[in-house]
Amino acid sequence: MTMPSPYLAQCCICRATIKRTDEDQPLPEGWLYRTITVDAGRYYCPDHAHRA
Repeated sequence: MTMPSPYLAQCCICRATIKRTDEDQPLPEGWLYRTITVDAGRYYCPDHAHRA
């Protein structure tokens, strides 16, 4: 499953949002993505990345 481009990525804790234009583009500094399953994962903003 591929994400539509562009799409919004939202921190799973505080709901801070960034716009993603390309899945292969690196995340903005401080943001993390953790894979949960093959087709799902969670984004973490810089303020909550330590909880990933």
